[in-house]
Amino acid sequence: QDGNTLYIYNSDVADFENIWTPFLGLDRDYTAISKDILRVGEGTVLERAEKYGRGIRILRQDAFEAVISFIISQNNNIPRIKKIIEAMSIAYGERIEVSKEMMAHITGGAEKYSFPTVERLAGLGEQDLRELKMGFRAAYVLDAATKIHSGELDLDALAALCTDECIDALQAVKGIGVKVASCAALFGMGKYDAFPIDVWIKRVAEKYFAD
Repeated sequence: QDGNTLYIYNSDVADFENIWTPFLGLDRDYTAISKDILRVGEGTVLERAEKYGRGIRILRQDAFEAVISFIISQNNNIPRIKKIIEAMSIAYGERIEVSKEMMAHITGGAEKYSFPTVERLAGLGEQDLRELKMGFRAAYVLDAATKIHSGELDLDALAALCTDECIDALQAVKGIGVKVASCAALFGMGKYDAFPIDVWIKRVAEKYFAD
């Protein structure tokens, strides 16, 4: 993204329709969603929030990437989360060729790497992941990758469950609680009625929706 323009490389019209449109949520009617929010929240903090957040969309991320990324996000800040995921991708992902045109719009080095596959992560040891500065999260990432790789945790099957059952099933992974499970369900499995609650949401709820 460069200003208000999003550039997509190495893709054609079919890729845009089949990959990027669903990934970016361009096929969801956010205008209707906004109208519904304003219908019930006119003159309230919901109206202010809708206006401030207008244009934000819920991505449809890969389910495995969402599970692993949100495990890494536990008790962490965004810059550090990004560094850990980048280090993990460099160490265990595949190198991606970057065109000269794309280089004009990205930061960092000229080499980019894909998110590691479930097979690659499941084959690692906990110490391998700890060396990426994951700390206690290393054991959780390894447990998730191992369960998903073995089929003990079938993400496609989980996505077909109702939201509550999906969130409950995700908590079979070591270290995944309700909040991380809700995030993975929302962003990785299209469970739009999932509602992750962190410390900030709790504060907002206490301040504006105590009744």
